Amino acid sequence: MPEAQIATLLGIVLLVALSTHIFYRRPPAALWPALPLVFFSALIFSIGDLLALVWPNNPTIHWGGMLLVYTGLLTIAPGWWLFTTCFSKMVGYRKVAFRSGLPVLVTINALFWIGLITNPWHGQFIETTPLARSEYGPLWYATAAVNYAALCAAVFVHAREGYFVQDPTIRSQCRFLVAAVSVPMSMNMVYVFSPVPLSYDPTALGYALSCLLFLFAVERRDLFVLERVSLPSVLDHDADPILIISPHHQLLYANPNAQKLFDQGKLNPGAPIGELLQLTVPSFSLADANHSAQRGQEHQFTSPSGVQCVVLIEVSVVEKSRGVAAGLCLRLRDRTALRTALNGSEEHL
Repeated sequence: MPEAQIATLLGIVLLVALSTHIFYRRPPAALWPALPLVFFSALIFSIGDLLALVWPNNPTIHWGGMLLVYTGLLTIAPGWWLFTTCFSKMVGYRKVAFRSGLPVLVTINALFWIGLITNPWHGQFIETTPLARSEYGPLWYATAAVNYAALCAAVFVHAREGYFVQDPTIRSQCRFLVAAVSVPMSMNMVYVFSPVPLSYDPTALGYALSCLLFLFAVERRDLFVLERVSLPSVLDHDADPILIISPHHQLLYANPNAQKLFDQGKLNPGAPIGELLQLTVPSFSLADANHSAQRGQEHQFTSPSGVQCVVLIEVSVVEKSRGVAAGLCLRLRDRTALRTALNGSEEHL
């Protein structure tokens, strides 16, 4: 089997493995389905590339493979941009320019895809040549310009936050994401713009390397996990709402009663919690809690849906091994009934 087919087949195997892993160990809800979309698009590309390599002299199969190749390419840039916007919201990136530009990118790529499937009639997208680099038409160059720009924008967003963000865990994750987007894009650009035609397209190999990066990051560097917290089995059934917050004010864990108190869907692991606490408990200072644990302080709480109650917030430090602080534990005790009873007793005196 030629080396090009082996590299492409390796990419397919790794993409299937990573996709299975992602479905088995689901990423945070905020990244679903953006992350699977990225890998599914890469898988479509790799399958099409393998078909075109194995049957270069069969015009029907070869063209079918090329359709899959460019269908994958036309969906992977929107997939990465959707992932980037979702990830940026989840971990609290600074404002991301063009965050609302995804519908425009999808619409443009849909028009390019129409140009692709109608290429046999007008020939303005691509002219394929078996076992050689294809001849590109004006529609292809327009497609490449738009999608390279979208991918470069995604790389820039992650690279910027990888440099500026304070949380070292998120900073490390950003750098893995930069590499995961850059490697296959760079290999594709080398193939397309190389002055000397290459014998095969190494993009599928780039996807294989990207998969290896993801698998390593997920398994060894806790990608999409800010901190390993083995508390759910204990705290899920606690009667009080409980939040675990990182030193950089990212939400690590919220038990079911906390989800209920703050309204379902408002507490997303990995998301910054300061703004939500300021909205719901304006008298509570998370910045002060970082410096000294607070106990026994009552606060007026207003949920995002407008439900009001009185809560006693107890703050304690969560430690990793060897006494290293991993964050804060906020326990919110409902004191509404007690406060109402005490106020009623005072009125009768």
